[in-house]
Amino acid sequence: MASYDSSFNAQGPTVVAFECVDLGPRGFGAGVNGSQVGVHGEGMAHPLGSRAVNVQGTGVHGRGDFHGVYGIDGSIAQAQEPNLGNDLPISPPAHAPIGVVGVTQGKSPAVLGDNHILQDEIAAMDKHKVGGLTNLDNARALDVGVEGVSKDGHGVFGLAFTGDLTAELQIPSFLGGGLPAEPGTVTTSGVAGMGVKGPGLLGVSHEDRGGFFISGTSAYGVPGTPQPEGPPVAQIRLYPHYMAATQTPVSPGTPLNTVIPSITTSPANLPKNGRQGDLLFTGTGQGTNCTLWLCVADVQDGTATASCSWAQVLLGPVVTVK
Repeated sequence: MASYDSSFNAQGPTVVAFECVDLGPRGFGAGVNGSQVGVHGEGMAHPLGSRAVNVQGTGVHGRGDFHGVYGIDGSIAQAQEPNLGNDLPISPPAHAPIGVVGVTQGKSPAVLGDNHILQDEIAAMDKHKVGGLTNLDNARALDVGVEGVSKDGHGVFGLAFTGDLTAELQIPSFLGGGLPAEPGTVTTSGVAGMGVKGPGLLGVSHEDRGGFFISGTSAYGVPGTPQPEGPPVAQIRLYPHYMAATQTPVSPGTPLNTVIPSITTSPANLPKNGRQGDLLFTGTGQGTNCTLWLCVADVQDGTATASCSWAQVLLGPVVTVK
């Protein structure tokens, strides 16, 4: 029975308070448990103490001047372990601390998030190996910083509040698989993004395109190889804004000089905050009565769009596939 409220205390200056010094073999270096926190570790010039923890039901809790938790691939040499902070002593720190750091040296993700792919699911994958590897084997052998895998939901989800934490976002509808509410439509994705005041997804490249889309990989053939069976799948979809007024596609063979004047009268409810380069797909939900618009010019007034100009993208004849 312990004589104090703590069963083990290291008091006074020391280099290591507790250490397993030999090479083992040892199944567990240390095994601890607690009703609030199993292990609490601090790497700080001025530690707050193991009892300065407010979280509940936590296995491992880390707090540090540079990194809260730092996990590194065991094959990386000590001299090559990246120091993402700065040298001690830290007064004040040169960099903002990082909550969780993961480091590998390739052929595996630095941080892996797994949602509902448990041991039973992994065992079932063994029956469907290709080249001796399962889908999960190939997924976890990628050179990526962060990877998310999920059995039923999104692989990775990012949410940017942009300072507005109380906006009515309807997250269950938009990100929970309920939109669009159409038969046969799947809305869970590899990466899902939602922005409150900015774009949901942003793609930027220094020397190439901001986005690259490949669809229906089961029907995607490499040039020079036999084409798989099955039709292609559209590379990208614009979900329509349903509007009361929209343009009806012209009949096949209609001369352009009779079409162009007719589209100068646009629907009154086209948005006035369009930005040059915007694409807008509108429809009434009735058959082929839909229109594609391109914002060709905009006039800015401070942080808002004072006015903008839309041009209808002329569509060809309608081809119905059954």
